[in-house]
Amino acid sequence: MARPRSPEPPRSELSDPGGWYAAHGRRLYLYAYSRVRDANEADELVHQTLLTAFAARGRFRGESSELTWMTGILRYKVLEHFRRRSRDRCLEPIDISDARKDSPERKAEASEFDSIVREGLGTLSPQMARAFSLRRIEGVSQQEAAKILGVPAGRVAVMVYRARMRLIRHLGQAAAVVALLSAVAVPGAFAAPVGSIEIEGAKTRPETVRALLDTRIGAEFDPAAWERDLRRLRNLDYFYDVMGDAREVDGRMELHLHLRNKFSTLPIFKFKRGGGSSLITAGLYEINFLDRLLEVGGQYERFNGKPGYALWFRHPYLFSRRNRFGTEVLAHAIDLPLLTDRGEEEAFFENKETRWNGRLQRELAESLRVGVELSVYQNDFKRDDGSAEKRARNDGFLRTTTLHSGRTVSLTPSVTVGRLDHDRYFISGHEGFAQVELAHRSLGSGFAFAKGQAGVTGGWRPGERWNLVYQAKLGSKTGREFQHKFYLGGLDTARGFLDRQFRGEHMWLVNLEARPTLVEKPLWVLQGALFTDLAKTWDARNFGVDGFGRPIISYGIGGRVIFPRVYRAILRLDVARTQRPVGQYGVSLGLQQFF
Repeated sequence: MARPRSPEPPRSELSDPGGWYAAHGRRLYLYAYSRVRDANEADELVHQTLLTAFAARGRFRGESSELTWMTGILRYKVLEHFRRRSRDRCLEPIDISDARKDSPERKAEASEFDSIVREGLGTLSPQMARAFSLRRIEGVSQQEAAKILGVPAGRVAVMVYRARMRLIRHLGQAAAVVALLSAVAVPGAFAAPVGSIEIEGAKTRPETVRALLDTRIGAEFDPAAWERDLRRLRNLDYFYDVMGDAREVDGRMELHLHLRNKFSTLPIFKFKRGGGSSLITAGLYEINFLDRLLEVGGQYERFNGKPGYALWFRHPYLFSRRNRFGTEVLAHAIDLPLLTDRGEEEAFFENKETRWNGRLQRELAESLRVGVELSVYQNDFKRDDGSAEKRARNDGFLRTTTLHSGRTVSLTPSVTVGRLDHDRYFISGHEGFAQVELAHRSLGSGFAFAKGQAGVTGGWRPGERWNLVYQAKLGSKTGREFQHKFYLGGLDTARGFLDRQFRGEHMWLVNLEARPTLVEKPLWVLQGALFTDLAKTWDARNFGVDGFGRPIISYGIGGRVIFPRVYRAILRLDVARTQRPVGQYGVSLGLQQFF
């Protein structure tokens, strides 16, 4: 009688590669560290093991558990590590299959990954590709790679980080590869207290940088929070080359943060002359005052011989990392002629304005912020009846427009939802806001009105060197006072038109811009710009659909010279052609990005 066959044991199946690091990173790291006794080398071996497992996933037979299979790959990597250390390293360009060509099977396993990464490495500069190959493929330590490349060790870390980010963007279609490349190369998916947070490379005081972090010494290490901290530091725009590292030492996490301050002392100078008017502005501001990321600034202006000034102070972490505070005071006189929609002179008044603003914003979550602003400002209008023609125009203007001097006191609550991520000079993501300025006599204001505004800004990257961005705003107000209206026109709203050429009690605005990167150097970058601006202002008792017909239209081309190591230093030139309400060419030159 034939003996019955015992059933075959169930075969294992591989899990999602994107979760391998979280599931097995700690055990693989401890195995590697127990053999090589070097935290850096152990991290690199685990990283290589996961990438090799991904390339060989189609040959997993399921006869052992996923972890056992990966440990076998790691055991081979450890042996390979010691063999490499026993021989001199070749300084010729790297063949990324070399470290795995001991057998035809090993070479076949690596072929898929090699083909993907080869294509990505071809998009990098030779030195950056070499640095990535040394650290991520050959497993060379950071110090050894620095000697081979002839650069400081910190520079190697910068190049590897930038190479990894570019490869992630290039390999966007391979989600599992992206997950493996993106993973923090340390055992961070397990509970361990934070033992230290070391800050390197920054002029800002270490305690100030730590105050900007949610990760705290003594608290349990949270990899997601650590990644949010790094993203926040990049988005603040105070630093460049922001990189973070985390390692387990004796059961505690040692965190290392490398970042460099952008040039923080910036001059202000403007000169304009034309149309019978002249303006000169000079000033200075510092964004890292006392090495604490405090911003202080001041400027002096002289407009048609009349002096003015502005002073401001901003604190990005008042009492808490989640609080941002700012205040400013300004006083100036403006006596430009008021313009019609066609840019023609309509009336002649001088406006002396003194203003104080104070604002506080609180971050409730990474993508949710609320704020409130208190404003007190005084406007004093004076007619310029220097000729009979001016007097006649002023009389006609006042028959249809409310123009009263007085003090305004208002509160402006606001909410911001979403997040814009900054990767060097590219932006991605979406961020929306809504606010309403409320003025009432009970606050001591001479006027009562409500002025609401909402908008959204966003961007995405369809390619390595392209950034598509947009901005849209919508606003409406009650009350008829001239000084509380919306103003559009000029460099920052509708290019090709004069500053503040359009005004109204209601408005909308859309800006679309494509920014190709034309030249990229370490100290400066040249971007092009293709843009179109659409907008509308109008007066009406009700918002109404009539305001959306026959908008202001302009389009054009421009250029941006960006200095990545200087705070918000972007020199931009735009040449615009307007279509409505009048056809003309306009040239705009300014500092800082449009949006």
